[in-house]
Amino acid sequence: MNRLRDGYCCWTRGTTSRKLAWGLSLSSIGSFIVTAIALGLMIDAKFVQPSASLILGVLLVFAGVSFGVLVYSRKFLFALLLNILCFAALQWLLIAMVPIMFAFSSMGTSHRHMDRVIAPSELQGTWTPTEQTLDFLFLSERYHLSGEPHFIELNADGSARFRSFKDGAGNRESRFGYFRGDGSWELLPKEAGNRHSHQRLELTLEGELWPTTQTYYLAERRGRIFLWTAIGDPFAFDYLEHVKNAPADH
Repeated sequence: MNRLRDGYCCWTRGTTSRKLAWGLSLSSIGSFIVTAIALGLMIDAKFVQPSASLILGVLLVFAGVSFGVLVYSRKFLFALLLNILCFAALQWLLIAMVPIMFAFSSMGTSHRHMDRVIAPSELQGTWTPTEQTLDFLFLSERYHLSGEPHFIELNADGSARFRSFKDGAGNRESRFGYFRGDGSWELLPKEAGNRHSHQRLELTLEGELWPTTQTYYLAERRGRIFLWTAIGDPFAFDYLEHVKNAPADH
């Protein structure tokens, strides 16, 4: 505490370079703390990889060393140089966050739009969740999966069987978000003149308590069609995706 008090007195009474060194040291600590909180929220929201926290940890240590050098040795020019390097590293880290977030936003499919019109016959068959979707559901604290099978069966006569996760299905009707229902399916066309409209799969299902609907949008990557819908926060890229498999008995 005495050294901090002496340093404060040195800052208030010292030269401009000493004031600048102290100011940068204190502001760097504050800025890195704020960045740590923001990065932690981004990691929790799945915007960035948890490994990014390691990078930030190194920078925090760097800023702490700078502050320690300033307080205990009063090597102001050296501390000033360390702080400049810290701020430069922080700026590059923030710049790097932009492509990282865009990369994570495209996980699962390269984009979420169709470049062609899908025929209803292309959707007939059995659809199961992607491995990325199952990994997300198993690891997420909000969505717990039991050992139940997950599939969507779309038949040529328009009937459908649904055994999979459904967001907001109801406390009694769904078990940890797992929904069982039979009903019908329909491929709805893109709305004319609406550039934001997409072809979409509309499921009308009879649940244990009441009828419900489920909508999936279509995407295609490398010639493979995906059914997808947002579960939770779409800005956090929480998507449920299904891909078409060979017909199987359930």
